[in-house]
This record gives sequence, structure tokens and C-alpha cells, in this order.
Amino acid sequence: MSKLIIPHLIALDSSTIGNVARDLYGSNQHNQGKARHLLDCISLKNLIPLVTWHHIEELLQHEDDAVIDNRICFIKNLPMVAWFDTVKPSGIIGTIMDIQAIELSWLISNPSTSFEEIIQKTKDKLLKFGTGRDLISIYDMTIWKQIMKRTAPIRQNRRREIASISHAKIGGSETKKPINFSNWQLRNHEEAEKVVETLKTNLEKDLVNRGDKKLSDHKTVAQEFIKDVYKDGLHLYHNRGDVRENFLKSFGLSPEEIPDKASIEDIGYAAIFRKKLKILAEILDINEDSFKTIKEDHCPSWLIWKELDKVLKSDDRTYGSNITDKYLAVLALYADFLIVDKRIHEKFNQVVRRNAVIKKVITNVVKLSDYGNISEALGCTE
Repeated sequence: MSKLIIPHLIALDSSTIGNVARDLYGSNQHNQGKARHLLDCISLKNLIPLVTWHHIEELLQHEDDAVIDNRICFIKNLPMVAWFDTVKPSGIIGTIMDIQAIELSWLISNPSTSFEEIIQKTKDKLLKFGTGRDLISIYDMTIWKQIMKRTAPIRQNRRREIASISHAKIGGSETKKPINFSNWQLRNHEEAEKVVETLKTNLEKDLVNRGDKKLSDHKTVAQEFIKDVYKDGLHLYHNRGDVRENFLKSFGLSPEEIPDKASIEDIGYAAIFRKKLKILAEILDINEDSFKTIKEDHCPSWLIWKELDKVLKSDDRTYGSNITDKYLAVLALYADFLIVDKRIHEKFNQVVRRNAVIKKVITNVVKLSDYGNISEALGCTE
């Protein structure tokens, strides 16, 4: 009787896929050999590449059409790939939002489910297998290449803005301390406007010193962000009653959701989670109230994202690519091997040291300096 061979999933990062495609279809014979050796290793070890929309999105972002065509050709010629389906038909493959939607939909009826079971149920629901050609056929590549060429610069700059603003240390270490609402008192409008001007100046400095180096027009980015914050805070002057309740409501939160000793950082993450739940409720076509009993740390992919975001904030400078890195980090829950660069690998080590729950469920996170090292890490020799 022949032995049953169980395949395993390997999640490469987008830059690795791009580099392998470049070398495989390039003219340098040494690099071609290196690329073929990796593909042989993947086949020998019964590994199936796991691809998401976030991979495809990054692979389509290049000024040279020939580079994009080589990347598409590389995916298309893979004999077997895996991908996540979308919750709703959309003409693309799944994203982190689809993963989170299914995790949360299971938690609605099964709130005390273990992470292991949530992950397996999500795999059962979303994971698809086929040839690379099957995956690429989901897209109308002619249209998508045109869309990405037009929108890529806008999307990339927006990610730099988001990453840079979220990395700013406007409040310093104070954001991690519990808030004492009993000491809070609203400033008069004149004082508030002075504070707003100080915040603009401090944020602009932080964007310059800690933001993505490719971010431009720091002053405008700072002004627009603080203007929105100020506008959202104006209603506090018109609402009477409990200061804490009004403050939390300004973030879309109810007092019952937030512990009394919560910090600004805690409230910030809770607000992001709440906004995400609103989007996911629309994706699942259910009432947002269905998620009321679900706590932040019940959702595996959210916990990975949040904990990695926290440790990335310790870096001296951020990058727009951090946004995609945090999305793909979720694949540590769903692939048997996740390939990351040295920086993200160290951040994963920090997350694991901080969180025993994550340590229990993540897969092998493999550090990459050059994709030729993947073969060595997987136990393949020349």
C-alpha cells in the first residue's frame, strides 16, 4: 500500500515571489538555477504555496508591464496553489477581512471555542486548492493591471500616511497609562484651539522623524488628520452627562465594553476593532449587534494583527509596507510555514514572548535574508 502524503501550506511574502519570478524568467543562469531549486524544494517537501489578495495586489504594483507579466506567469505555472475564497463573490481571492469574517461568524454561536477550532473551521470554510492557472483565471488580468497602474501610486501614498500617523508618538508613554476620567475637564474653545495647534506641530515633526521616508507633504497630512480629530471632538462640548461615556461614544464605543483602567492605547485598539466589526457585519449581511458578546482577544487573526502592531510601534521609523506585513502575518495561523524578513521575524519573536496564546497556535515562522536560504531552512540541499 502506498504511503499517504499530506501536503503542507507555505506562505511566501510578495517580495520573495517577485524575486523568484524575476530570476526564473531572467537571463542569468545562476539565478535561474536558484529559482528552480526553490521550486524543486517546494515540490520535494510537498508544500503548496498559499496566496491571498494582498499578494496579488503587491505583485501587480510595478511600473514595468514585463515584470508584472513574469509575476503572473510564475503564479499561473505553479502546479498547485491554495487560496482563501471570498465570503461574497467579488472577482478576487480572499483577504484578511474574509478570514476575520468567518472567524467571527463562528464565534457568534460558539463564543468559547478554542483558537485551534476557530482556525480549522475557517480553513474548512474558505480554503481552496487548484492550479496556478485556476487561481489566475479568477481575475480579469487585463482590467486589473489597468486598475492597479492607475491607482497604485494613490494607494501606496495612502498607506504611507496611515502607517506614519499610527506610528506617531504624540502622547508618548502617557497613552499606555490608565485614564483617570475623574480628573478630566473640557478646555474652553480658545485653549482647545491652542492644543490643536500644538498637536499639529508635534505630529508634523513625528511624521518627518518617524514616518515612512517616502511620505511627502508632512504638514498637510498632519493638518488634515488633526482637523478631523478636532471636528470629531467638538460634540463633547454639546453633550451633557458623564465625561467617560461621552468620550467613549466619540470612538463608537459603549462604557460597558471598556475596563475602568483602560489606557488611551486600549481604547484606540477597541475603536479600530469596533469599526472593523461594522465592516464585517456588512460583509456577512448580519446585524452588528450579533458581535456584542465577542471580545477582541477571541478573534485569532485580530490578536495577531494587534500584537504585531504593538511591537512594530517600538521601531524608530515605520514603512507603508507594514500594513501588508501585518495582514500577511495572519497567515502564521493558517500556513505550516510563513516566510518573513529578518525584521518581521524578530517582531514575531517579541509577540510570542509576550503572548502565550499566540505562541501555542502559530506555525513555523521562517526568517529570510535571501530566498535561496528558504531551501536550506526547509531541509533541502543542493
